[in-house]
Amino acid sequence: MGLAAWPNAEILAKMAELIDAGKVQVFVNRTFPLEDANAAMVYRMQSKEPGKVVLTILDGSGK
Repeated sequence: MGLAAWPNAEILAKMAELIDAGKVQVFVNRTFPLEDANAAMVYRMQSKEPGKVVLTILDGSGK
């Protein structure tokens, strides 16, 4: 079970400060293109590996 927090301006400013200082790191376990969102959800539910599952969105230029 996770914890939920409702960010406010003060919390978001502190998070931005920590990110800018390089003190916050996110471990990305795996990425999926947006069109494979269902597969990403299945992977996340079945995986025991730590880290975030990220959906990538390409703009019209392929970036």
